[in-house]
Amino acid sequence: MKSFFIVLLSILFLVLLFNGCAATNSSDRSTSTSSGTSTANRDNLQAQNQDGQENQGSQSDLIAFNAQYIRGSYSSSLNQGNTTVVTSMSELNPYFRTNRTNAIEKYNDNFFADNFLVIVSLIETSGSIRHEVKSVSANGDILINRLVPGIGTADMAAWSIIIELNKSFTTRQFKVSLVEVGY
Repeated sequence: MKSFFIVLLSILFLVLLFNGCAATNSSDRSTSTSSGTSTANRDNLQAQNQDGQENQGSQSDLIAFNAQYIRGSYSSSLNQGNTTVVTSMSELNPYFRTNRTNAIEKYNDNFFADNFLVIVSLIETSGSIRHEVKSVSANGDILINRLVPGIGTADMAAWSIIIELNKSFTTRQFKVSLVEVGY
């Protein structure tokens, strides 16, 4: 009977060890990019924000954007869902002084002449959770899908999502809505 439990525990341990674990290093930074335009999914864009209220985008109120996703190390000083508007290099450099990354090297004074950035800070309890900016509306609503796997890792992850917007878009107040999407 004792050997049965040892075998059973060994099998359970091996299943847990190899199930859903990916080799990650929480100090590594990864970046990816995406873009959206006012034509993508705008006719039937519906989602629920954290309050359960329905968010609907119409054809006339979605704004073109590009987004980069930068993974960094977790820090207790980060604020979940915080948005920061950056309009110049002098504002961008201090934001990434401890998290310097190649992803911001493309930004310079020429970029900021016609554009600005919105940086969304997110903290995740699993490094397996990813994000996808679905839309930015004219009233400043940012809809982000949280791509949550069925099984995740146990490492904390901090994400900076950099959203590039044209300066012709005049809103400077932003509200982030996260929608959980399983995969």
